[in-house]
Amino acid sequence: MKGEYKMAFDYKKEYKEFYMPKNKPSIIKIPKMNYIAVRGKGNPNNENSEYKNSIGLLYTIAFTIKMSYKGTYKIKGYFEYVVPPLEGFWWQEGNKNGIDYKSKDKFNFISIIRLPDFVTKEDFEWAIKEATDKKKQDFSKVEFLSYEEGLCVQCMHIGSYDDEPTTINLMHKYIIENGYELDINRNRFHHEIYLSDPRRCDVSRLKTVIRHPIAGIEIKTTNQNGKSIKDIGMTWQKLFTEGSYETIPNKVNNKTIGLYTQYEGDYTKPYIFLAGAEVSQSAKNNQEIINKVIPKGKYAKFVIIGDVQNSVGQAWQEIWGMDLKRKYTCDFEEYQNNSEDMQNQEIHIYIAIEE
Repeated sequence: MKGEYKMAFDYKKEYKEFYMPKNKPSIIKIPKMNYIAVRGKGNPNNENSEYKNSIGLLYTIAFTIKMSYKGTYKIKGYFEYVVPPLEGFWWQEGNKNGIDYKSKDKFNFISIIRLPDFVTKEDFEWAIKEATDKKKQDFSKVEFLSYEEGLCVQCMHIGSYDDEPTTINLMHKYIIENGYELDINRNRFHHEIYLSDPRRCDVSRLKTVIRHPIAGIEIKTTNQNGKSIKDIGMTWQKLFTEGSYETIPNKVNNKTIGLYTQYEGDYTKPYIFLAGAEVSQSAKNNQEIINKVIPKGKYAKFVIIGDVQNSVGQAWQEIWGMDLKRKYTCDFEEYQNNSEDMQNQEIHIYIAIEE
């Protein structure tokens, strides 16, 4: 009788959405994961650089954990797996647009390899001690890192690392067109996942996943040529289909808000549209949420009952034709959501006007 062969779990194959994106930008939300990590600075291409040294440290611990099942130490819930690919968080102090490839000496990095969920901090500490005793090497720089990357734009880059700016420009153009903004800061980084070994692969065929953190459910649009109809519809769709509405903390009710702000003139000029909900307090530590305050003042109120698309659109057409002394500071729609009948919804529109 032939023995049954069990394939090792391969994270690249099982989580293709994280490791095998297409070579065009897309939006993705990355959950909390645990990593083996080593921090450092400097040009990664220099001989004996901190970066090159970090890779050896990472893989030693990664394979110590992977091969633990052959020894006396047993990890609860262990299953055989392929060590996930090498990754890296990169940043340069003061650079909020990504990284400057011409200033590699200013790099800060965190080299990482993902850990299976069954690996605990205790298991990691065992691996550090085991590797230290066997290799007679210092692994004190290696740390157990838990990190939730959150909402990001990502894209597969094929080719030289130095050619990455071309792909990054496409990513940044994509997020602007889709109502997001880049959110690189002290806690959110330029992220690369290395799917190819540069020692064994021609530079023109190197595959690297590039990921940038983003924020916001807002979009810059205009009423000209029907652009706002498409943009606003897409923004509402993102709010609900991507699960963003459920993640808004401190909601005071089940109503939804469509906010029109940052007008560049009257209703014929560009403005910013946001979709969201009223909250009791700001979500200061949530990088994916934009906090806006509707200013106090005098508002003209319009109550519409009908279809959420056609009735609202018709109401705005009528408002544009009215002789209102509009301030063009902040207008908003309040969807009462008091009926499951989408053809018979109650919507309140508030227009900021002069006192």
